[in-house]
Amino acid sequence: MAKVTGLSFNGDTLIATYESALAEDTNQEFEENIPLPPRVAVSGATVFGPASSPTSWTDLDLSGTVGENSALVFLAISAGTAMDAIAVRKNGDTDEYHNTGDDSAFGCASAFYNGTAAAAVLICVTDTAGKIEWITESSQTDTVKLIAYIK
Repeated sequence: MAKVTGLSFNGDTLIATYESALAEDTNQEFEENIPLPPRVAVSGATVFGPASSPTSWTDLDLSGTVGENSALVFLAISAGTAMDAIAVRKNGDTDEYHNTGDDSAFGCASAFYNGTAAAAVLICVTDTAGKIEWITESSQTDTVKLIAYIK
């Protein structure tokens, strides 16, 4: 069995040590019992726009960046025009996560701005194909950037 030494509280050192131990290990039991921790991948990729935003729940395919798997995604959505309600959800979900015409948000999956151009950071989980759904109260010129994700 591989011996794991030199562990520290530095996440990069911890991951490198695990990977080193797994690469040297010939005991399958060790690999099954100590999985690699998930990592945050910083992206910044523009995944939509600038273009007119959807006013009904619409798929947004993020698989080109996150892969065809489930991922927790952090999205920066900015509007070049006045932003109303905007929301995201896992592809296939049926919960609304927003209320048009109401100055309130539902957790970190929706935002509401009343007035001039604005931006919001929303968090959502993709389906196993790397897709989410999104909606805006009124069509506006939006840009969606994928800030970061965790597989």
